Amino acid sequence: MLNSPIRISGDQGRLRAEYFAWQIKNNPSKREDLKAALKEYNTAGYSLKQMRKLGKEDWKEIEVRKGLGGRLRDEIKVWEKQLPYGDQIGTLLDAATYSANADK
Repeated sequence: MLNSPIRISGDQGRLRAEYFAWQIKNNPSKREDLKAALKEYNTAGYSLKQMRKLGKEDWKEIEVRKGLGGRLRDEIKVWEKQLPYGDQIGTLLDAATYSANADK
């Protein structure tokens, strides 16, 4: 199981919302499931980077169906490559995580 998620104000919520909007656009028949999953991820506070590492027990804990969760996890990289800054998002998220922890 993952440790408590690192909470980063601002960007993480925006990135999650943009990612889920992209998912809904590409999978309109799953709109309600995706909206519910976004709500659960927002409540749990997981970053996109952390979503990539979620296991079976984590999906159960945040009440997102394993199949949908796996799809969300697996397609993060596809979405990232379509962003204007491409693969740099991982670097940006790492820097934000470092910055958030530096104050502790």
